[in-house]
Amino acid sequence: MKCGICHKETELWENNGVLCEECSQKPRFRYYALLRLPGYAAVPDGWCLKEFWTPCKDIPGTEIHAHGWVEYPRPLPFEKAWQFDLIPADELEWNDYREWYEENRR
Repeated sequence: MKCGICHKETELWENNGVLCEECSQKPRFRYYALLRLPGYAAVPDGWCLKEFWTPCKDIPGTEIHAHGWVEYPRPLPFEKAWQFDLIPADELEWNDYREWYEENRR
C-alpha cells in the first residue's frame, strides 16, 4: 500500500486510509461532510484519511449532523470546502470559514 500523503510504500493503516510512520506524525486538517458520504468524487482530491458514518452522527460538541469526515495534509481553500459541502473541524478555521462565507456567498 502507498501512503496517502507522500506515496511511499507502507503497511500502516489508520482509520480509512494508509499513512507511513513519518506522515502519521504530521498535522492533518479534518473536514466534516454535511450532505453526502465522503467517498470518491464527493470530496476534493488529495485527501489522506476519511471515515464514513451511516447513519449520520452529530459532529462532536455540536448539534450539526454529518456523514463522516475527511482529512488533508494541508488546509483546503474555503471555496473548495464550500463546493463540496465540507466544514472545517478546527474551531479557528471554522470561524474564519464562516466569516468568508458571510462575505462571499450572499
